[in-house]
Amino acid sequence: MAETRTKVVAGNENERMVVQLFGKSIRARIVGQLLQHKSLTIDEFNLNSYKYTKIKRPEELWVIEGNKTSTLWTHLNDLKEFGFIIKNGRRNGKALWSLNFENELVLNLSQYISRGEALSKTSEWKKCVVDSIPLITKNGMFSSGDLREYISKNIQQISAARLSQILKNILEKGSLIEKLSTSGEILPRGKYRYLGSMEN
Repeated sequence: MAETRTKVVAGNENERMVVQLFGKSIRARIVGQLLQHKSLTIDEFNLNSYKYTKIKRPEELWVIEGNKTSTLWTHLNDLKEFGFIIKNGRRNGKALWSLNFENELVLNLSQYISRGEALSKTSEWKKCVVDSIPLITKNGMFSSGDLREYISKNIQQISAARLSQILKNILEKGSLIEKLSTSGEILPRGKYRYLGSMEN
């Protein structure tokens, strides 16, 4: 594949670190961008997003020429086959690609390279929890343990105490989750019923 040189604004820090570690490759860029963002559609990847510095030409960027989509499909499907990434839902009709945190190497790497800006405000954490609940819900039910594991692996480490406090706040609103089964029985500790779509 041909290379060309151009000027560009710097991209994300995670991509830079992954490329420094594994070399300047399309796969390194894919992994770096998925570490920065929870998931991306094929159109949201940017193969030319970062100014990679070199000793002799510090302002030059390696640019992919040719069919970007074809190039991405090849690498995304290979990484999926090897178990490094997964398809995880859809956005605007297109598949979402995410890192597979069931893969031990990916999980260990993610613990040392952050995924985006750290959440700090209570409102940010609540939105994170609300957005994550339908993703881990099965047959209308989910557990706080599964929810905590998903958020910690895919977004940011969350303590059991913080998650419990947020779930309690959501329960009090009474519109998204509840502690009663469809038959009206009280659910065991850590179990919840999701009142949204039953597709998950």
